[in-house]
Amino acid sequence: MRRHRRDFEILSEMNLTNLLDTAFVLLIAFIITSSSIRQGMQVDLPQVAPQTTRDLPQSTVEISIAKAEVAGTTDRIVVDDQRVDVQTLKALLSAKKMVDPKMSVIVSGDGASTLQTLYQVFSVLKEVGIETVGLPTAPTDLKPDTDKPNKKKAKAG
Repeated sequence: MRRHRRDFEILSEMNLTNLLDTAFVLLIAFIITSSSIRQGMQVDLPQVAPQTTRDLPQSTVEISIAKAEVAGTTDRIVVDDQRVDVQTLKALLSAKKMVDPKMSVIVSGDGASTLQTLYQVFSVLKEVGIETVGLPTAPTDLKPDTDKPNKKKAKAG
């Protein structure tokens, strides 16, 4: 009886199932995490005690103010990932205000930026007629001193 011996063939095809499963899992993870990432410039918000907040209208423009990169220059003003100066900010906000008269603005100011730039931005907001303005802050862990009892000093004598 003769045995048939079969030679092994080399398969040049690659199994893509595992590769596609991994790619889809990474894609889903990227989609989930990308929606929670905030766009814009990194600013160090001033810290204050937490307070209640109001809901803002749907159309909200974020303005970021960061300290100057080089000493002696003006602070950086960024609107929608675009660096602008005060005159350009006025024109940009005026155009957006014409599209949505009830728009609101959130001004994120770096704690190290100057008040001069903040006042200039608020002056532009007033000229354009924007009434709803938010100032985000970072919460602190400070608690009010209401937990401490009032101690009266006793007079000696």
